[in-house]
Amino acid sequence: MRYPNGPFYPGVVIEDGELVPQPVETIKDVAPPYFIGTTGIRLSYHENHPEGWIWPLADMADDDIGITEWRLTETPTDNNGDPYYYIDNEGTVYMTAAGADGEADDFELGDNHWKMKLTISDASGKSTTIPFYTRVLDSVDESVHDEVPVIDIDPSGDNLFF
Repeated sequence: MRYPNGPFYPGVVIEDGELVPQPVETIKDVAPPYFIGTTGIRLSYHENHPEGWIWPLADMADDDIGITEWRLTETPTDNNGDPYYYIDNEGTVYMTAAGADGEADDFELGDNHWKMKLTISDASGKSTTIPFYTRVLDSVDESVHDEVPVIDIDPSGDNLFF
């Protein structure tokens, strides 16, 4: 018997006076995933970090059915083609060995900022891409740093580059 004399419970039927969970139809995904309150992200950090240093971004995005992929493109690389940054499917950006050993983590080596693209996708194939920038700041002391980077968001998406 389905919903007898009572409230409507999606995905539940009442059998012998007990609520019994039932398979629920897939939620209809009508919109692409989105970044919360921003059309661009800029990370500023001091030089001299270890490989594997992280920046969690997962709380900056959302979707009706869930984000299934995070992707960085146009990522800067070293002379061997190894990227300075990597993002996993949980939305965490990592500094790679190439980044920690190169100009992505040493202010004095050259370029101190990069423009990339950050894309999030959902299970229905919808995606959203925004600009993603990093900036290396000079450190007075040359010790290893592990502070949290400054994450700037710009709702207009303008003036993100340095």
